[in-house]
Amino acid sequence: MNLRNPKRVNQGHKETKAFHNMAYGGNFNYPDFVPLFNYNFFDANQWADVFEQSGVKYLVHQILVLLNS
Repeated sequence: MNLRNPKRVNQGHKETKAFHNMAYGGNFNYPDFVPLFNYNFFDANQWADVFEQSGVKYLVHQILVLLNS
């Protein structure tokens, strides 16, 4: 999704859903990601650096839920 282009903001959900369906299939739901997450490779400092460098001001709740699973 490209939030810098207002014409594409409204298409973001459709683009994201299309990518999700292509990559994971239409029946792959949010909870199905949990077993794929391997916290051994999780580096919170790396994530914080990436978020800071990209200008992120807040995190979406679902990311934190997945990380705490």
